[in-house]
Amino acid sequence: MHETLDIKENIGYLKNKLLHYSVADKESYRKKMIHYGELKGKELFEKGKKYSFLTQMAKTAFKFFKSYILKLGILDGKDGFELCKLQTLSVYETYESLKREERK
Repeated sequence: MHETLDIKENIGYLKNKLLHYSVADKESYRKKMIHYGELKGKELFEKGKKYSFLTQMAKTAFKFFKSYILKLGILDGKDGFELCKLQTLSVYETYESLKREERK
């Protein structure tokens, strides 16, 4: 996750496309989504947010609906379904992390 840019020099331009592979495979993407969810959950806890099962389920369901239906992941078949599930995992894990923080 790139939270800020730290630029000390002038910015230039590339002559060719830059290929950016942020994950190697499905498992590394799954771990990344869990990690981001954990970070977000801790951030919410620090802001004083409280865990709610209803909020967790609603936001998780909406994330899947948004990715799979509104952003047309459905058109990508099984791969689209799997990708949308993995993206949804981040939201689910956010609230699991928040719940864990509250129990500490």
